[in-house]
Amino acid sequence: MSLSTVSGRLIPRKMLVLVYNALAPWTNLIIHCKSDDDDLGIQHVAYGKDFEFHFRPNIWGNTLFHCTMKFNRAAYWFDIYVQDRDEDIFDQCV
Repeated sequence: MSLSTVSGRLIPRKMLVLVYNALAPWTNLIIHCKSDDDDLGIQHVAYGKDFEFHFRPNIWGNTLFHCTMKFNRAAYWFDIYVQDRDEDIFDQCV
């Protein structure tokens, strides 16, 4: 886990998730991401645009964000961030 020090406390560093719509011209992506603590709402992402969110993983190592993505009349569900799987490969923000 990547930690930083703030006021003498160790806290996990912020993470960035970026979803880029490269599906096909004129194909819109509807995405709804949430965790147990946060609901990021429904986002409409046009072709060539992106949706990003930042968060700080919890100290217990079990942060999970999942997203439903809809396009072309189909829906898909992803665990987009699983802390123990992804914390070492995702970009980290200060």
